[in-house]
Amino acid sequence: MSVINGYYPEDVFRYFEEICAIPHGSGNEKAIADYIERTARQAGLSVYRDSYNNVLVSKCAKAGFEDFPAVLLQGHTDMVCEKDPDSTHDFERDPLKLRLQDGFVSAVGTTLGADDGIAVAMMLAVLTDPTLEHGPVECLFTVDEERGMTGAQNFDYSRISARRVINLDSEAEGECVISCAGGADFTYRFANTYAHNVHPTAKITIGGLAGGHSGADIHLGLHNANACMARFLWEEYQNKPFQLISIDGGARHNVITSECTALISCDHIDRLKQHAADFERELRAHCRPADAGVRVRVDRKGVREQALSFRQSARILSAVLLAPAGVLCQAEDGMPLASSNLGVVRTDEDCVRLEYFFRFNVECYHREYAEKYRILADLLGCELITGGYNACWEKKEHSALARIYQDAFRKLYGGREARLCSMHAGVECGMIRQGLGPEADLISIGPDLFDIHTPRERGDLLSIGRTYGLLLKLIAAR
Repeated sequence: MSVINGYYPEDVFRYFEEICAIPHGSGNEKAIADYIERTARQAGLSVYRDSYNNVLVSKCAKAGFEDFPAVLLQGHTDMVCEKDPDSTHDFERDPLKLRLQDGFVSAVGTTLGADDGIAVAMMLAVLTDPTLEHGPVECLFTVDEERGMTGAQNFDYSRISARRVINLDSEAEGECVISCAGGADFTYRFANTYAHNVHPTAKITIGGLAGGHSGADIHLGLHNANACMARFLWEEYQNKPFQLISIDGGARHNVITSECTALISCDHIDRLKQHAADFERELRAHCRPADAGVRVRVDRKGVREQALSFRQSARILSAVLLAPAGVLCQAEDGMPLASSNLGVVRTDEDCVRLEYFFRFNVECYHREYAEKYRILADLLGCELITGGYNACWEKKEHSALARIYQDAFRKLYGGREARLCSMHAGVECGMIRQGLGPEADLISIGPDLFDIHTPRERGDLLSIGRTYGLLLKLIAAR
C-alpha cells in the first residue's frame, strides 16, 4: 500500500516507494540496477549496463523536438545506510519503512535515501512518460557515489551524446550548483604492537551527537565523536599514561561521526568517571543546539590480557589531535574551500585505522594537504594510504544551461530569482566533465532535503513536485 498519497507527481513518488523497497546501500546496487533496467526495457527504451552496474538509458525525442539539444540527466543509485542505535533494520535485506508527517517523507529509524533516490525516481518518471515534450534524453544511473564515486570514475563516456548535463544530487530548491568540491581519502594505518595488561578495562562511550554530512555540514561547528574521544583520552593520558585496547567510531568517511567507543586499561575507574562528567559538561557548554544530547559514559569491564603498547596508544591519539581536520580554508562568503573529516576510526586485529575524507574546491589545496598528511605519517612512523581521488568541478564561464535554468525558474516561481552557487559537498560532475570534455555544460539541482546521511533525513514533498516541474521545463528547452 502506498504511503505517499495525493502528492504531485504521482509517478515520481510511486517509483520512489518502489526504490525504498529495494536494499541499495553503497556496494549493494545490483538489485536496484536490475529494477532500473527492467523498467526501462518494459518501456521499450535503449539500455546499456556495465560491469559496475552503472545503467545508461536513452529515450528518443518527442515528435517535433528532434532538433533540440540532447540532455543527460544523472543521479546515483546508492544510499548512505545509517540508523538509530536501537534500530534492528537490516540494510542488506529490509525495505525502508516510510512515514509522512507535516508534508515531509522520512524513514523510521534510518536514513531515507532521498539522496539520491529522488533523482532516480524523477529520471524513471521522465523516461516512462510518453506524454512529455523534450529533445533526446539520456539518463545515467551511477553506483557507489557515497563511498568514492567509483561508478562515475569508471563509466565509458563515449556512449553519451549529450553535452548538456543536469545532475540531480543537490538538496536545496532554488539553488543551481555550478561547481563543487573534489575529494580524496587519507588513511593512517598503525600496525598493532601489544603488551601484557593486568588492569581492569574501562569502556568509554561518547555519543548522542548529531552527526551530519561532511560536506554540507562541516562548517556548522558540529562535534565529531572521534575527535572528542581523542581529546578526552589525551587529557587522561596526561594525568596517567594508559594502554589503549581499542577505539572505534563511524561507519562512513563522509559522515561526521556521532558516536565513538574506546576500551582502555585503567586502575582508576572512579576518577575516570569524574573526568567523563566534567568533559560532558564542557562539550555541552561549547556545542551547537543539535549536539545538546551529547553524553560521555564510563563502564567497568573485565581484565583483558593484552592491550596496545603505551607508545602506540600515544601515537594514535597524537595523530587524531595533529592531523588536519574540520574546515581548513574558507572563502570570503564563509563557504569552505578545503576541509577534512575523520569519519572512521577502526581497531582491527592487526592495526588501527584512521580514515579521513578530504574535500577541496581548488586543486592546489589537495596538493598542499596531501603533503601535510604525508609529513605527519613520517613523523609518527605509521603508514599513509591515499586513494579515492575525485576531481573538483570548476565553474564554467557563460553557462548556457545555467541561464536556461534561471529563466525557467523565474517563470515558474513568479519572478523569483534562483541562486547560482558553488558547493563544498561533492557530486559526480567533476568526473562527468572529465569524461565528456571541456565543451560539456553542467548544473546540479534538487529539491529541499534535510539532514541527509542521518536517520533524521527527510524530503519536502511539495518541493520535490516543484523541482520535477522545473526539470520538465529544462529538458524541453533549446
